Amino acid sequence: MATSHTDLRSPPGYDESLEASPSKGSERTSPEKPKGEPLSPRYVYYCVYGLDGPILPRGELSGYHPSIGRIKATSIPPPHTVASLKRALAQAEKLPDPDGALTALYQTKGARAAMAASERVTITTGDIGATPQTPMALVFLPEVPDARSRGTCDDEFASSEASPWLYYRLYTRDGEASSTRAFDTAEPALGRIRRDLISPPRNAASIMRRIAKVEGKAIYAWGDLFTDMSADRAQSGFEIMTDAFGAAESDPIMIVQPERRAGLHNRPLWFRSPPEKPYSWFLGTVAGEIVLTDGVPAQYHPYNPDYTAVRQNGQMGRVIADPRTTRFLDEDSAPAPNADSNSCTLQ
Repeated sequence: MATSHTDLRSPPGYDESLEASPSKGSERTSPEKPKGEPLSPRYVYYCVYGLDGPILPRGELSGYHPSIGRIKATSIPPPHTVASLKRALAQAEKLPDPDGALTALYQTKGARAAMAASERVTITTGDIGATPQTPMALVFLPEVPDARSRGTCDDEFASSEASPWLYYRLYTRDGEASSTRAFDTAEPALGRIRRDLISPPRNAASIMRRIAKVEGKAIYAWGDLFTDMSADRAQSGFEIMTDAFGAAESDPIMIVQPERRAGLHNRPLWFRSPPEKPYSWFLGTVAGEIVLTDGVPAQYHPYNPDYTAVRQNGQMGRVIADPRTTRFLDEDSAPAPNADSNSCTLQ
């Protein structure tokens, strides 16, 4: 039986009249280009932070300020979610984070909560990171591999428009301690930093890490933060600090060095690689892990000191601290190049 022309050439429901030439006086029109589409490329602007402050970006610079980078909006693959945006930014910055687990993305530098990975973002219309004055903040959670070679920004150059100061007063367990950021000779313990240089979400932990960085005293990152002189308890590391705290030199926050004594496990010991485990009661830590010790060594090991330590899950045991592969994070190390420079310059 013969097959119809329609059966051979047209799918079910196809209307051949749609292929007819337009009638006289009519025109076939293409979809119009959306109005308001920019004539020049649209960019997403961002800043890069480590846990203790900003790092100069490696990607394309914005031309507005050395601390602000940018990527073309068209370089971000769909679907446009926080996860895909983080991957694109990490790629531009050559940060090893293919799964997005090592970075946190904040809508602005002053945002108090990171954006959820599944959250949809509007990139092409410029809702986020649309201008150099409103950059997003990408925070890399581990130590940035090349942070020292990138360089950092001094407090005076936090942004093109000076950000507000955060005032603080430093203490040991016995009294006041001198600040390297003192600005009044009559108040040597009183320092100040620009808020723009505190890594999001600007909680107690990130504030203390930044102060420790600029003071060159790692111990302050592990200290106790009090909101004012009359506070009766220290803030937990995760507590968000509003901009009202430390806003005036007459009402600074207080940073007190931590107590150190035998049996108080609050000294952070970091492992570059898993340590030797000579006995079953020694902890089997992993590379990059931080345990807390009291800093009092025992003599169970013939070559390297070992300590009683507590892991984050509460497990207690002993660890061997080979100085070639371990480091107490509350001890000062060599300062990064340009840590106290007077400008933001690329290395």
